[in-house]
This record gives sequence, C-alpha cells and structure tokens, in this order.
Amino acid sequence: MFNIYTTPINRPVRKTTGGKIHEESCGNALRNSRPLKDTVGKTYAELINQYGDALCQKCFGKAAAKMQEDNR
Repeated sequence: MFNIYTTPINRPVRKTTGGKIHEESCGNALRNSRPLKDTVGKTYAELINQYGDALCQKCFGKAAAKMQEDNR
C-alpha cells in the first residue's frame, strides 16, 4: 500500500530551470531539467517538507493534500 510517510522515492525527481520540481514522468520535466539525485530514498512527506511550494501540483498535489488532512 502506498503511504506518503514511508514509501521511498525510487527515481530522482527533476528540477526545471524555472525552479519547479517534478516527478520524472511528468511532461513538464522533459525539457530543461536536471535530476536531484539526493531525493532518492526520501519519502513524499520529506520532499513536501523540504521543497514546499516549489513542487509541481500535478505531481505532488494529492500527497500534499493528504499531509494537510492528516495534520488537522
């Protein structure tokens, strides 16, 4: 079962030249981006805490909403 607090990232996320961070499969990450290798092994929750608003809402929006719901 997928859990944002315990499921590790297996592939590096990508940072575009505009500063947004995307999952590797996101269409917005295909151009002008570089992998953030230090993200492998981190959980989605750790990424949300570290990068916050720089994360793509398409890629990380559901995980961020789940964290907010859990913290109420």
